[in-house]
Amino acid sequence: APRWSGDKPVKQVVWEAVQEFTGGDADIEFAIKDLKPVILDKHPDFKMSNVGPEIASGCVNSPSRHHYRGADDWYWKIERGTYRLYDPEKNKMGEDSA
Repeated sequence: APRWSGDKPVKQVVWEAVQEFTGGDADIEFAIKDLKPVILDKHPDFKMSNVGPEIASGCVNSPSRHHYRGADDWYWKIERGTYRLYDPEKNKMGEDSA
């Protein structure tokens, strides 16, 4: 399959979709499937298989995060398949951690 060749990096496309879906509210939970219509509306050729790894790389408490370099602290894993925006005041490692 060809790589994503859009005008924005994958990381930015996913981040903007999460921002749009949550309105920037760290209390709103989301799943990858929630982001699909938001992303595909703006980027119909986007490969949705990129979203999971991108969320994992930016997820502060993801056990697989160490596989990704240069990750941003953007997301917090609540449970398998459910995330929210990372809030450093509210989300502490070891507490409410997936």
